[in-house]
Amino acid sequence: ALEDRVKAVAEMPECEERTVRTAQIAQAMKRQYLQWNRNTVDDALIAEQLGELSDGRLRLPEGFTFTPSQDLLNAMEAAAAKKEANEAKRKKKKKKK
Repeated sequence: ALEDRVKAVAEMPECEERTVRTAQIAQAMKRQYLQWNRNTVDDALIAEQLGELSDGRLRLPEGFTFTPSQDLLNAMEAAAAKKEANEAKRKKKKKKK
């Protein structure tokens, strides 16, 4: 779960990997938020929540920018459409047998 990832990264020593994983977690948090709230999300809120979840141990690197909400929404919609198409293909194959 996300909380487990946050705790694991917060326990890591300061290093490039920790910085990268922190950014990945923040992007994942934004995607999860957008799954339930199809509007844009305040990036500052995500950064604040990351700090709260990690008891202040994780902060986004200087100059970090989130992927724009619309880009994430487009990617999520494309992934959902691909999944639907794959499921439809599987059902067709199953019917042919």
